[in-house]
Formats: sequence, C-alpha cells, structure tokens
Amino acid sequence: MARGRSALRRRSSQVIGFFSHVHEDTGRRAREAGVEAYPRSRFWRELTALVTALVAPDDQR
Repeated sequence: MARGRSALRRRSSQVIGFFSHVHEDTGRRAREAGVEAYPRSRFWRELTALVTALVAPDDQR
C-alpha cells in the first residue's frame, strides 16, 4: 500500500473509487492513499456529478 500511496501522490490525475459499506477500513485506507473513496451506493448515486467535476476545467471546479 505504501508504494501505491506514493505513486498516487506523484500523479497529476485524481483517482476515485468505491468500497462496500461493510468494509469501512478499506475506504479509510484508500482515502489515506489519496483516493477519493465512497461507499458503493453513494458512488453510483453521485457518479455523474463526480465525473463532471473531475473533467471540468480548473477554473470551474
């Protein structure tokens, strides 16, 4: 996980992901690694808004 964490910090892109609500520790570890992680139900409910925000020009975020 540490190697992945440092690789994520070097990237200029943003990583989003989801996890099962019963695996909150997975979500916590993903966030610590720099992933914008959501419980699966929220991820799918808000996916359009998440992707739209990621592709918007920097001055519109």
